[in-house]
Amino acid sequence: MGVEGESRPGRKQGIDTNMVGRGAQMPSRMQYMGVLGQYRKMMEESIAREQVPRDFQSQVKEYFQSLDEK
Repeated sequence: MGVEGESRPGRKQGIDTNMVGRGAQMPSRMQYMGVLGQYRKMMEESIAREQVPRDFQSQVKEYFQSLDEK
């Protein structure tokens, strides 16, 4: 399945996603893992305070477990 029509010659608009400068040398995964830990703690506290309905507690826990696998 493709996009209908033909590509025309000429300049195409695009977005450069490559980082340059200091940020390019610093891995962002560490920040992600730190934030994920904070959200995991909030989730556990919310479940302990029964702010998450029982029917959804296992789904919420499974969601956070799936993030660990990435």
